[in-house]
Amino acid sequence: MRKILSAILVTAVCCSVVWLDGKAVVYGQQTTEQFIPMGKSPGVSGKYAWMGEIDQVDEQNRTVTVKTDSASKTIKLTDKTRIWLDRSKQRASSTKADFSELKKGRKVEVKYVKDRESEAEWIKIEIAQ
Repeated sequence: MRKILSAILVTAVCCSVVWLDGKAVVYGQQTTEQFIPMGKSPGVSGKYAWMGEIDQVDEQNRTVTVKTDSASKTIKLTDKTRIWLDRSKQRASSTKADFSELKKGRKVEVKYVKDRESEAEWIKIEIAQ
């Protein structure tokens, strides 16, 4: 009886993992992303995100042009785009921000939507010491 219960439990766990398909891990990072300093997001920074300096802000079209080491990239912000002030250099928690915090010359990390590199999923703005 004990072996049957163990087999059922193992099967249930395996089915749950397959059914979730890793979504719990992704959701977990989405909810904690604001607390991760710029450039330190595991699996994101350097792969699905750009770091650079804001070169231009277009409030009317809700776009930001970021100058990276190799190019300039214009990215659109949507209602779903999350914006945070990265205060890790002050040893403080990041806080939510809005479009008005995006100013020319500020350093940012922009995570783009995987299948749409011209759309921002989130932006972290570095707050200087």
